[in-house]
Amino acid sequence: MTTPHAEAGTPPAEPFHWEPEHEEFRGVVRKLTASRAPLACAPSPKSDDPRERELWRSWAEEVGLPGLVVPERHGGAGFTRLEMAIAAEELGRSVVGGPLFSSAVLATEALLALEQDETAAAVLPSLAAGESVAALAVLEESRRWRPEDVATAVSGNGDRLSGDKQMVVGAADADHLVVAAQEDAGVSLFLVETDAAGVEIAPCEVLDPSRPIASVRLREAPARRV
Repeated sequence: MTTPHAEAGTPPAEPFHWEPEHEEFRGVVRKLTASRAPLACAPSPKSDDPRERELWRSWAEEVGLPGLVVPERHGGAGFTRLEMAIAAEELGRSVVGGPLFSSAVLATEALLALEQDETAAAVLPSLAAGESVAALAVLEESRRWRPEDVATAVSGNGDRLSGDKQMVVGAADADHLVVAAQEDAGVSLFLVETDAAGVEIAPCEVLDPSRPIASVRLREAPARRV
């Protein structure tokens, strides 16, 4: 029998094997969130609230959430997306916000796809340790995810970006932005520091404060190709 995946030319996802260690990991994360993350607490490593700073540090030090899927050679735990899914379920269960999705999932996964690059390899240990936070900036005015809809332009010697990004999850609390920009050869990813000249970040009003988003304005912002 031909599956829908096969008809579309896409191989079916590999089945995962549920082990006792997965339930043990779930229990550890659940205990941590129950004791340190009351409902509606949204940890941010750049917040002025010391409780939020301590909460994010505890994720890194006790269960390694920031670097859960980062290979050990880059300072991470070297786990799989299954453990990350378990962690996300448990944090969602306690309505915990913070940079898990924006940094440990979106930005980190983008960098891991290019981990052989020196820039990506240099920033991954800091992200894995919870010392810094990143956000992935792709979407623009068209609100579409096609490569041809990326209008952010590269200038200078390939080290400056100009463009406007929308609905960037976690941008206001990030130290780094992983930005999609258009070059002659196609779309590339660049690393931009949020405190650099030419970078403006404007938080947006959202219904869910545990998942903050922002608009990002880049005007000749210094950038490193990933």
